[in-house]
Amino acid sequence: MAITVKKIVEATTAAETENGWVASDFYLVSGIAAPDKCSYLATINVPAAIGQPHNFIPGTNCISRGVHEIHGTGEKVTVRVDYGRPGGGGTPNDAGPGGVGGAAVLQTGSQVESVTSNKFINEDGTLGGIILVDFKPDGNTASHHSPGVGEVTVARPRGTISYTRKESSRPLDKAIKFTGFTNSKPWPPNTFHNDPEKWMCTGIEGGTDDGGETYTVTYEFMFKEEGHHQTVVFVDPVTGWTPTAREVTDPPNNKPGAAGNGTLVVRVAGKRDFNELKLT
Repeated sequence: MAITVKKIVEATTAAETENGWVASDFYLVSGIAAPDKCSYLATINVPAAIGQPHNFIPGTNCISRGVHEIHGTGEKVTVRVDYGRPGGGGTPNDAGPGGVGGAAVLQTGSQVESVTSNKFINEDGTLGGIILVDFKPDGNTASHHSPGVGEVTVARPRGTISYTRKESSRPLDKAIKFTGFTNSKPWPPNTFHNDPEKWMCTGIEGGTDDGGETYTVTYEFMFKEEGHHQTVVFVDPVTGWTPTAREVTDPPNNKPGAAGNGTLVVRVAGKRDFNELKLT
């Protein structure tokens, strides 16, 4: 006998509470072969899958489903499907299967990062050229050494964003996969500061207050307009000095692999597709 599913409309409930919306739908399922009265819940996707949105309450997802009542010998059962949304009604901001997806609370900010740089800063805050320092023993121009690369500590403004949401799985695996990596594709979506390798994931942290049933997870990211790269300058292995200022040229751009005469832009962090996190 084929399994049939009929929604019990008069038993469907929905209510707005002080913490958000909750809802329950009830279905009459028939044609279940005994003794596997409940096996269909694990094998077919009716009446609803965990994480599936409610059909008319926006932002409300299925957070639990199960047999509500067994009729007769079990050929018919009533199934209850519960829905919740951010702020209340089960699992707030629940991410659904595997902890991926779901609404997240966004915060933005900025910070000043002190970094060691071999480039000077222009008046408008952009990166300038490579710092080359000349040295002339006793002021003797004829016997001067080739200029060496200087380094200074500079203060660089960094934009930051963080996302926080409730998830159904521990964040350790995602923390290992994404922390310390940059965005391989445009991210975040629908913003103009989203070029690849401009954002770095600086941390993914989470905690649980219900014994591991849910985790409150925060994702943190830092933006660098110049990208998360470094420029390397050639140093003579014999003398320990760089070529003369007339010979050293900047790379044509700040993309990894770009090279000037005696200079090379190198990538110093790996890349991941942050869109996989489904934070937006």
